[in-house]
Amino acid sequence: MSTRPKPVNGMALIAVLWVVAALSLMLSALTHTVRGEIRQVSDAQARTQASALGDAAIYIVLQRITSAPEDRPKQSAMLVVPFNGVSIGVRVTPANGLIDINNAPPDLFRQMLMFSGKGDVQAQEIAAQIVAYRSRKDFFGKPLGFSASEDLLRVPGFDFDLYAKVAPLVTAEIPTGGSGKVNPMAAPLPVLELLTGGNKAAASSIFRARESGIPGTDMSALDPQHVAEMASTAVYSVRAEVPNGAGSSYFFERAVILGNPGPKGIPWQTIRMGLWSGPAD
Repeated sequence: MSTRPKPVNGMALIAVLWVVAALSLMLSALTHTVRGEIRQVSDAQARTQASALGDAAIYIVLQRITSAPEDRPKQSAMLVVPFNGVSIGVRVTPANGLIDINNAPPDLFRQMLMFSGKGDVQAQEIAAQIVAYRSRKDFFGKPLGFSASEDLLRVPGFDFDLYAKVAPLVTAEIPTGGSGKVNPMAAPLPVLELLTGGNKAAASSIFRARESGIPGTDMSALDPQHVAEMASTAVYSVRAEVPNGAGSSYFFERAVILGNPGPKGIPWQTIRMGLWSGPAD
């Protein structure tokens, strides 16, 4: 007489194996989730710590600047602040090293747009639209200007591709009423290239000489009608770099107007803040 196992026993074994496999998958997913949450908490903690350290270093630098207004830097300067056992680099950059979209003349806009790939005729048309947009008046007849560089996207002729090219060159943080000229001692390399008519070699030479601290840097290659060498401003970008290990850093930045009292009597007003991570400078 046959003694073959009953089919139900085989089905039960398969069911048990399926349950074990499902539990293994659930455990694996749970472990992955927990590890991810731990990593997120760790990252959040690191960002919070970097923000606190960076902001503390920025406050120390701003206190130095505001205590001696005559010594406000007129060019980009790097300061090292030892704080809580960490050496934090703080770069102070006058905002007038960028193209001031609230005050710059149409011809500088035209050059900027041609530098960004537009033809002469189209560049002139968009430049006129920029001036028209910023000249809109409020209820009291005061020009509205631009409150942020992103407002350029509201200008006819501006699209996201054009804005992506222009954004690193401009600032909207200088109030209406400025000279509209660029301080070449504070200008980043792309702005120097623009002001030399696209002469990369001349712009690089100016940039290297300036950064090395060589006095009497030759600025003759720059368009003289759009530059104001060593011009002063009350608007600064102050960026702290907090090392994060493995060649990366957290960067905390404040854009401030010096002399405009902020909360609790602080002698500056913050108009923008940001925190991000990236390769160490």
